[in-house]
Amino acid sequence: MLTVKQISLVRNDFRRLAPVRPEMFKRFYERLFEIAPHTRDLYSESLTEEARRVNGLLEIAFLSLDHPKAMFATLHTLGRDFSGFGIWETQSDLVVDLLVEVFAEFGGEDWGTELEKAWHSVLSFIAQGMKEGVVPKGAIA
Repeated sequence: MLTVKQISLVRNDFRRLAPVRPEMFKRFYERLFEIAPHTRDLYSESLTEEARRVNGLLEIAFLSLDHPKAMFATLHTLGRDFSGFGIWETQSDLVVDLLVEVFAEFGGEDWGTELEKAWHSVLSFIAQGMKEGVVPKGAIA
């Protein structure tokens, strides 16, 4: 389970980076396509749209982290909504690692080991919660 400190660190950093998030998330997709060029066809041509989508997903997920009863329902719903979209279900470790790498790149002087570990823990938790919400193909929801 996440600690209050991890959630606070990540949420504060996410707010601090608000002005550069569109550029930051575009950078995430650029790095993803460099590392895994075969994934390019899974996403729309507009990196601006993709950046907006991942930013919105994280905003919704962060809102739920303070409300344990709603948290899992929110993450499961996000998992169902994003099921089959991109590579997050099958390669969530790569997605989390790349997001942390990009947050570090844009983090500046405020970035450090504690913040890196917090980001990794929170993003891994979100990905796991989302995966739990995915209904296997052919199953009845």
